[in-house]
Parts: sequence; C-alpha cells; structure tokens
Amino acid sequence: MNYLYKIQKINKNEYENTILSIALVAPFVILPIQFFLLTFFELFHTDIASKIQTFSKLTVGLIYLYALPIIIKKSKIKIIGIYTIAFLIFLVNFILFPENHIHLKDLIFPVFFMCLPAFIFSICIYNVNILKRVMLKASLIVLLLGIILSTLIFIGGASVGRYSLPLSYYMLLPTIMYLDEFFEKISVKALLYALVSLMIILSLGSRGALICSALFVILKLARFDYKLSYRKMVFYFSSIGTIVALLLYSKQILEYLYIFFLNIGIESRTIRVLLSDDIPLSGRDNLYENVIREILINPILGIGIGGDRAVNGIYVHNFFLEVLANFGVIIGTILIIVFLLIIFKNLTIKNKEIYNIVIIWLGIGFFPFMMSSSYIENIKFWIMLGLLTGLLKFNKNYKVSFSRK
Repeated sequence: MNYLYKIQKINKNEYENTILSIALVAPFVILPIQFFLLTFFELFHTDIASKIQTFSKLTVGLIYLYALPIIIKKSKIKIIGIYTIAFLIFLVNFILFPENHIHLKDLIFPVFFMCLPAFIFSICIYNVNILKRVMLKASLIVLLLGIILSTLIFIGGASVGRYSLPLSYYMLLPTIMYLDEFFEKISVKALLYALVSLMIILSLGSRGALICSALFVILKLARFDYKLSYRKMVFYFSSIGTIVALLLYSKQILEYLYIFFLNIGIESRTIRVLLSDDIPLSGRDNLYENVIREILINPILGIGIGGDRAVNGIYVHNFFLEVLANFGVIIGTILIIVFLLIIFKNLTIKNKEIYNIVIIWLGIGFFPFMMSSSYIENIKFWIMLGLLTGLLKFNKNYKVSFSRK
C-alpha cells in the first residue's frame, strides 16, 4: 500500500509539473501563431489585429487559470507575499513619481496578470526534464511556423519589412533548444533544425538573437564533462575547432550568405550590420545617455518604474540601466548583485541537468534584456528568474527531480 501511495504521489506530482510547464511555455507558441496570422493576412494596426491580440491574451489567461489551483494549493502564502510586495512597490512609485503615472498604469496588466503569475508558476517547477520536454515540443511548432512564414516572405507572399525583431526572438527558442539537443545527443537532426532557425534569424531577424545563441553555446562548451566517452570528447573538441574556424572565416562566410540572400530577394540587415566596421547601436546610445543623465541627477531614488519611458518615450533596452533607473543607484546595485549571485550559484551547481536548464533560460530570458526589450513587463525574464530561484531552493533541499520518463 505504501508503495502504491508513493507511485500515485509521483504520478500526481509529474502531472502537476506538466500542467505548470504547459502554462509557462504556452505564450512561446501562441505569440508566434499570432505574429504569423498578423503578418500573413497583413493585419497589423487594424481592428482585427486588436481582436486577435485580445484572443491570444485570453487563451494564455485560460491556460493559466487551469493551472492556478495547483499553485494555490502549494503556495498560498507565497502568492500573497509576492503580490503584496509588488503592490507596495507600485504604490510607492505612484506616490513618488507622478510623472510616471501613465506608464505605471500601462504596466499594471503585464506585471500583475502575466509576469508575476509566471514567476510564481516557475518557482514551483521541480522536474526540469518535464519542462524541457514541453519546451522541445513548443520549439518544433515555432520552427515550423518560422519555416512557413520565411518561405512565404522569400517568394513574396508575405512581408516583415527590412527585418523583424519579434520574429528573431521567437526563433530563439528553437535555436537554443535544438543546439542543446545537438550537444547533448550529437544529433544531426537537431543540428539541422538549429541551423534552419539560425538562417531565419540571419535573413529576417536581428543580431540580438544571434548574440544570445552564441552566449548559450559558450556556456554549453564551458561546462566540460571529464567523464565523456571518447566519441563525445572528439565531438566536443571538433565543435570547438569548428567554432574557431567559423570565427576566423566569419567575414567570408557572411559575405557569401549576404549575396545568397540578395539573390533570393532578401537584403539581410543583420548580416550587413555584422559586416560593418562600426558597431551600430540602432539609437540605443541616445537612450542610454538620456537615462544615465537622469540617474546621475537622481542617484538615490532613481527615476522610478517607467521612468525610462517618461524620459525616452520607450524603455531603455538595457537590463542593468533599467534596474538602476527604477530603484536608484544604491538599491538598484544591491538588486543587480543579488541577481548576479543567483545566476552564479546556479551556474556553479554540480548537477548537469540543472546547469543545462539554467543556461537555456539565461539564453531565452536574460541575455535578450541586456540589449533589447524591458525586463519588467516581459514574461520570459520572470520565468527565468522564478526557475533560477526555485532551483536553488530545491537543490539545497535535494528535492529536484530529473525523471527522464
């Protein structure tokens, strides 16, 4: 009877982790589907686009609601505590920074109804392999959508303009997931999928996603397993040699790819930028300068949450500057140090399973925010932060599950 009870408990826990994983990964599938529909039918900036976007949010919301009872049962106190702290932070900002009111109001929905639920859900994930399996299935869907859309663009059946920032970051999920599969299983199929995804980013996307992919590969190769078989050792050293060769001949390779894409009617902005002798910041230098100036004027309190938007009309496109702007130099620096310590502790965990999921989510949920988007309203960052925080806790208590079932 005791054995049967344990089996039932394991099955129940795996079921709950599967539901939580599906909820967390759902936006990674629904948003690319939304982007595909808006691009293919040329619906951007139309009333129908607003309806599709609302429907997408409702769909994600319903999935979250389905998973909510699991979280309520496990973490009532945690939910109350996190929402209380978030409410107090917003209240203080409303009082201290009236000039940010319009931006704070815009942030209420993404923060309280998307990011915080995702953060709480991800803290409760303990079986990283279930999450990884769900992410792989989502990656295949996103990759197929990317292939269909890019093919349509190549033949003139759709258009994303000169390039598409959203498309490149949607393709980041399959790129990193299949690169991980390639290194883990030496899978030719995974390598092919990763290369296709990278080609879509190169031809139609931005360089930011490429940098994130490169940083992931560096972290992947940095954790060398000395217990590798002879075959895997040859593979790892061959991979490093290939990467070095690609770097040495990168200009020639990029020039060839640029001409190739031109011949099929695509002028790759990303390759053109990479071939440039300068390092264009696409106007980010002006955003940085404006926010840094305001931080220096208000070093103690900063300029508040949404302050970078009040200064520039848009977020500052840099995680570290945004934190310092939101909370001031003292508190902001403390928060950054704590955050970096969480990353460092996760990267130095001995268990390879945890290390792999950590670098995957750093690639998806942190590296992009060093050069684009805003951490405070992006669900990817909060999933990453919740996972890293939760994995530290579970690892300390020896409760992390690595079932490969």
